[in-house]
Amino acid sequence: MSEFRQKWAVASFFESLDNGFEFDYTDNPLHVTLAGVFASKMSGLELSKILENTVSDTKPFKITAKDEKSWGNIKVMTLEKSEKFNELYWLIQSKLIKKGAEFNEPQYLKEGFTPHCTNQKNSRLYSSDIVEVNSVSLVDMFPDSNGYKRRVLKTINLSSND
Repeated sequence: MSEFRQKWAVASFFESLDNGFEFDYTDNPLHVTLAGVFASKMSGLELSKILENTVSDTKPFKITAKDEKSWGNIKVMTLEKSEKFNELYWLIQSKLIKKGAEFNEPQYLKEGFTPHCTNQKNSRLYSSDIVEVNSVSLVDMFPDSNGYKRRVLKTINLSSND
């Protein structure tokens, strides 16, 4: 399995998932990506602490599904423009980049990113669906040296306090 090495991703899942929750790479829970797959010299614990500090002042917010698109053989729902989503996305991306993260697909960072939710095997969004972004999860893309599994390492709930 030499083609695999430790990688991470950051997502906001639309269902509550416990820390340690595992799933197959072909069976992702419904989510929006906040940082695509990246490598880092930092440990999961260090990355978790950075994420906690980065999003500590972020409040939950809602996003709306817009249009279904096909990107090759992948179906996605694009999202309505959302200043709050963009702020959270940029906040996380810029902090990870500053800390030396190496992204698998850097062409989709910044202006190259289209906010979307990929249709999953057992769930999807439909046009005009409204969902809440109320947490940020660090996902281990290589748990126990297995590139075919995923594990939620840490979920950080966004603060609803004023």
